[in-house]
Amino acid sequence: MHKADFFDYLKANQIDKTYYFQTNAYLKYCQDNNIDVLSADYATINKYVLHMQSRKCSNAYINVALNAIRYYYKYLLECRSLPINLDNIRKFKLLKVDFKLKNYLTQKEVEEIIRDAMTYIGYMEPLKMRTIILFMFFTGLRIAELTNLKRADINLREMRALIKTPNKNNMERYVYYPQKVAQLLYKYFGYEPEEFNAFNVTQRQIRFLVRKLNDLLPMKKRFTPHTFRHSYTRMLIEHDIGVRIAQKLLGHKSMSSTLVYYNPDDSLVERIYRKNIGEGKLQQPGDFKGDNHDAPGIV
Repeated sequence: MHKADFFDYLKANQIDKTYYFQTNAYLKYCQDNNIDVLSADYATINKYVLHMQSRKCSNAYINVALNAIRYYYKYLLECRSLPINLDNIRKFKLLKVDFKLKNYLTQKEVEEIIRDAMTYIGYMEPLKMRTIILFMFFTGLRIAELTNLKRADINLREMRALIKTPNKNNMERYVYYPQKVAQLLYKYFGYEPEEFNAFNVTQRQIRFLVRKLNDLLPMKKRFTPHTFRHSYTRMLIEHDIGVRIAQKLLGHKSMSSTLVYYNPDDSLVERIYRKNIGEGKLQQPGDFKGDNHDAPGIV
């Protein structure tokens, strides 16, 4: 029902088109089971979740489907003025997803990928490719934010960019980048005029580029456009950037969203502790010196 218009709605609001395909699957399920889409309630959504679980879908996958359904009914209510009761849909909470440490790339690994890609990628000019990759790595932008960016939003002198995110409550924030990225931007902007966005790329082209670069990834890590965002967060942690500052840089309205990313592994926790609080590791038991104690006690 109104699928083409719904696709345009997602596109206009810069919402990932994955939701469109998830909605199609839900509509097909309703059609196959003689369910009136406009009369969907909590029980309808519950049965659909059970259906996906029977197909061995992960909780994370099911949550994407649930968000897609919510967007669809919101679209029907706002754009079609249909009698939809969103409360029935919202009552169904997202499923719990066990946290897993996110894959990330180091700056050295990114540079190695770019170096190898110079001869491997032939359809994109090397300067443009290098600029896009390093800009994403040093800003942690979402792919939609990158393609929404205009050159007028990028201040080369101040080395910062104003990010406008319409589908995130119209939030605006600044992100910053180092001098070497500013130099690349200056060269690339002089090489290729702006056509439809700052880097003249679509989300589809970015995803295609990353799939090609995936072949060059060291240690067989999984590489997606969102990996840059995880890598950026890892870099913030390594440089002792507090979670409040990270929240602003990542563009999260809720601190809980930041904490999902801001979850360092044990080795990084220890390194930061040793650097800022601890005094290094004990060399030998004799290093303990106290009042009339030959060895450390247990407190």
